[in-house]
Amino acid sequence: MSDTTEVVEDIPCELTRIVDEHREDKTSYPQTADVEAIVALLPAGGAVGPEFCRVFGAALTCISRNQDLIQDVIDAGAIPALMQTATLHSGSASVVESLNALINISRTPVGVYNIVTCGVPYVVVSLLSIFRTEQSICVPCLTLICRMCSIKEALAAMMSKRLIQELVEMAEANRNDAEFLLYIFETARTICRTGQKAAKEVTQGGLIEAALRAMADFPDNVKVTAQSLVLLVSVCLFPKLARAVAPRGAEDVALAVLAADRDDATLTSERTEALRLAAILLMVIAAGGRALSPSCALP
Repeated sequence: MSDTTEVVEDIPCELTRIVDEHREDKTSYPQTADVEAIVALLPAGGAVGPEFCRVFGAALTCISRNQDLIQDVIDAGAIPALMQTATLHSGSASVVESLNALINISRTPVGVYNIVTCGVPYVVVSLLSIFRTEQSICVPCLTLICRMCSIKEALAAMMSKRLIQELVEMAEANRNDAEFLLYIFETARTICRTGQKAAKEVTQGGLIEAALRAMADFPDNVKVTAQSLVLLVSVCLFPKLARAVAPRGAEDVALAVLAADRDDATLTSERTEALRLAAILLMVIAAGGRALSPSCALP
């Protein structure tokens, strides 16, 4: 039997009006909105084209800028709808708009909780595996992952070992893109903050090697150096992991960072921060991961 499902191509004027009125001014958003009616514009079964998905996501992005409407957005079923529009078509514009709306929803604790429990973690990891080198899609995905890590159940929902493997493969696929690597290592550092089990998976999964390689590939990029050092310190704060990481070259890297600026009388604030992190890393390794004083706290 042939599929007779009609794909909706016409975009309702309610969606275009919201986007037209609020798209340019990022501080502008609807004061009130019948979110339930707007979400209902997405046909059951999702038989819509990519342009419909793009405008639908853009409209909910505008609405969810208003934090007073986020509960209405959740109650109306917008999160499952956005998960649908994010995965219906491979066109980056429709995916990005849906992710932007989810990011706005995640600005509140209730939003983050509902995003995690609705299944967004699985969707985000799946998108990373598909769009590994598409920064316009991966960066919002990584932003969502960092926010979702505030919920205990999130890492399990994201299948942490698979997520870490995706981050490692992204780091390899984008090893020549320093800016992209910063997002990947920041995400890995956030994962470490959820506890020793997650930090162990980061250590065993290959992200430590990726950070060390990035520092070697970009010796003059202070941001890459600092972000890599933050990740190494985050892992080494756990005694067993500190002992495991030190022999891989973390100690040598920290010493090299310190030695490189020994005679530099005009240190920038970024370079100074890298020196501070290198010193902290050496202290943590020497202490076997035992707690440091508050003055050594990570940024």
